[in-house]
Amino acid sequence: MAPPIIPVEIRFWSKVNRTQTCWLWTGRLDVDGYGNFTVRKGQTEKAHRVAFKLKKGPVPVGLLVLHRCDVPACVRPKHLFLGTHRDNQADKVTKGRQARGSKVSSSKLTKVSVLAIRASEDRQVDLAVKYGVSQAAISAVITRKVWGHI
Repeated sequence: MAPPIIPVEIRFWSKVNRTQTCWLWTGRLDVDGYGNFTVRKGQTEKAHRVAFKLKKGPVPVGLLVLHRCDVPACVRPKHLFLGTHRDNQADKVTKGRQARGSKVSSSKLTKVSVLAIRASEDRQVDLAVKYGVSQAAISAVITRKVWGHI
């Protein structure tokens, strides 16, 4: 005799720790801290998306489920809202989660090198060679199109 099939909603909410603020996913997390839930064999979804669908309904095509609380493991429905990719990016910038400066993984410059570039009277092409970047990158640093927060 096959074991009884447990409904998705019961399986899902059994993996949630309801704290005073966030409802935290206790199941499997990805490298960024977002929960993963196996809806059915071969179909895994982000836990916060499943929570949204269970309590608020379907997620329209092209929209994301965003967090008001900025806690990736949170699945509390009142902390979740729909938005576009652009909304998600704007939310990240507004809340100060946008990587800037040397926190950008591809950055070749540091705060110290940016300050040195701006203080230098050397030609941009020479600075580019010295710091291993393009002349356009040096120009962008000098004109504050990049690293404007320094």
